[in-house]
Amino acid sequence: MAKFFISYFLYFIFFLTYSYAQTSSPLGKSGGIDSVHIHSPKKAVILSAIIPGSGQAYNKKYWKMPVVYAAMGITVYLFDYNNKLYKEYKRSYISKTDTLSGIIDTHPDKSASQVRKYETTYHKHRDLSIILTALFYTLNIADAYVDAHLMTFDVSDNLSMNIMPSINLYSSKQKPSAGFTLSLRF
Repeated sequence: MAKFFISYFLYFIFFLTYSYAQTSSPLGKSGGIDSVHIHSPKKAVILSAIIPGSGQAYNKKYWKMPVVYAAMGITVYLFDYNNKLYKEYKRSYISKTDTLSGIIDTHPDKSASQVRKYETTYHKHRDLSIILTALFYTLNIADAYVDAHLMTFDVSDNLSMNIMPSINLYSSKQKPSAGFTLSLRF
């Protein structure tokens, strides 16, 4: 488990150094023309699918990365914890029910029905942690995709609404009718 987190951390460090290594100047290579950076939602999705949290780094939403790592880390830890206990109680149940198995009983103070109950409980918890890990992984990818699309969304204060009087020349009565026009400018 420690090797997994160390390798994950090294990939994360590699990605950050790669993303900051290539900075562009305000002037493009051709002289006076500004270089245009196209923010790609596809790239954000691919990065998040390969390394969870890297799509958020690509979108420059660095505060979301610890949330992604916490969610994924907790669910992976819960899977490991519940899987160990599930296997332990499964071996204990086999040793209580099958006398020819030769497995040493690790819970001699509990009956076979109690051990079976613990086994099924930890099995359910293990399966739930797998589902939660897949859910958080999918949410990580969806969040990177949505953020990448909203990078070009205008959130300036120059949003306005105008209400103006108007005349409708194409009414159903074949006569011009008065009314209001609502104009939203984004």
